[in-house]
Amino acid sequence: MQKSSFQFSNPHIERIDFRMNPATIDSDNLPISIEIQSEIDSEHNEAVAKLNLVIGKLDDEDGDLLLNSIFFSGVISANFKWNEKIENPEKMLKVNGGAVLLSYIRPIVATLTMQAGVKPLNLPFVNFAE
Repeated sequence: MQKSSFQFSNPHIERIDFRMNPATIDSDNLPISIEIQSEIDSEHNEAVAKLNLVIGKLDDEDGDLLLNSIFFSGVISANFKWNEKIENPEKMLKVNGGAVLLSYIRPIVATLTMQAGVKPLNLPFVNFAE
């Protein structure tokens, strides 16, 4: 086994907002949105990547009205480093960085929903290459 030249460190939560509507306890078919942002320092071959995950929807006008049974909004980030062998760091951050960061936030979502008294929401695998 050879260690990858693309490494990460210090994954941490930057923000979480979790709300539940006890009147409608249905965690199936929730809208899920994932965005990945990165700040790349090309000179030092490093970056900070952030994954923004939104599950469910709030009413745009009211801002507090929960339109689904669950609303989750969270940002998780990590530091990434690579050597000169990486040809396209933007793509690596999106694909590999996204997969790593989602794997860190996935159990948080499952635990929050379970502790809220509903069926644990297990996020599916995501193809970040598309």
